[in-house]
Amino acid sequence: MALAPHEWTLKRNCSLSPCQFGSLLGSLAVVSLVVASVFAWSGAWWILLFAVVEVAALAVTFVAYARHAGDYERIVVGPDALVIELNDGSRLLRRQTHPALAQVRYPASGAGMGSDPLIGLALPGQALEVGRFVPRPARERLAREIKAHLLLASRAA
Repeated sequence: MALAPHEWTLKRNCSLSPCQFGSLLGSLAVVSLVVASVFAWSGAWWILLFAVVEVAALAVTFVAYARHAGDYERIVVGPDALVIELNDGSRLLRRQTHPALAQVRYPASGAGMGSDPLIGLALPGQALEVGRFVPRPARERLAREIKAHLLLASRAA
């Protein structure tokens, strides 16, 4: 009987999609510009300048949010391969190795005192940290699960 691959997909907890967030910020921008236009029409034109600065700040906020709303970490442990995908903004990092060659460390060896400890995955020639989107109390349990599946996969190979 072959061992089925096990997958963890860890994502950011976003309450609004980029489209919903953009609609919200767009409506705020329209309201701000309408109010500023009324003041500008009555002679206080400099308020319109501040409203334009405010809308520009909202646009920067939207770009930053939308860029990272789809961030994720995917870990797949199968009998023949451990696959790790880290998506951060527009950057995608994908590493693959045999499960017997990987080690799990929690907390990661690079975690200093007072920092938020992540799960370290030691691969041949490289160390990766995962678990950014997992609540801190659940990281240790996730590290144990990954370690157990790596052990099963390396024995099944």
